[in-house]
Amino acid sequence: MSPEFNQLLTQILQATHSKGMSEAEVANRLGIHPTTLSRIKKRGNCDFSLIQDMARLAGYQFSLIPDNNLAKAIQNGDLF
Repeated sequence: MSPEFNQLLTQILQATHSKGMSEAEVANRLGIHPTTLSRIKKRGNCDFSLIQDMARLAGYQFSLIPDNNLAKAIQNGDLF
């Protein structure tokens, strides 16, 4: 179980919740059973395509950011 995955999943589910969706509704919109979503949360893993679909449902998309000091400063708001 990856802490990064759990954090990502938590952020996505919080975003869907703030849009007024319950976890059952999220599962239904993704075409999976609510117990499957529960298992994903417990196990801390799933197919990338499913997490990508969850992110889209929450209004997000994935992008890669270089792992360097400038990128970190920008990400943290410490550039200026």
